[in-house]
Amino acid sequence: MHTKLRGTVRAPRRVRQAVLCGLLLVLPFPLLFVSLFLGRVRLDPGDVVPALLGRGEPLIRSLVLQVRLPRATAAALVGANLAVAGAAFQGIFHNPLVESRILGVSAGAGLGAALALVL
Repeated sequence: MHTKLRGTVRAPRRVRQAVLCGLLLVLPFPLLFVSLFLGRVRLDPGDVVPALLGRGEPLIRSLVLQVRLPRATAAALVGANLAVAGAAFQGIFHNPLVESRILGVSAGAGLGAALALVL
């Protein structure tokens, strides 16, 4: 007597991990581009693309190149640095649920913020 397996066929683990890593590497770039349209003044893609190429209306070009692009780039860099710091913590302590209070990082950050306010 033979039993047939029913259900879905699961992809090998490495294939799923490769697809997930690919998506996580590619997805931030379109989101970064979309963030250039959003803000107090809403812009169309037809306004943003020429501004990125150095053409278009001077006011829009200034808004995109001097305000929105630096803000979006800084946000992406801060997020990437936080991800690297979290991965480093997890690697150091061999614990996927590690948190910043283990080494007193939260207390040190509070001290730094207090010093910044005083000075």
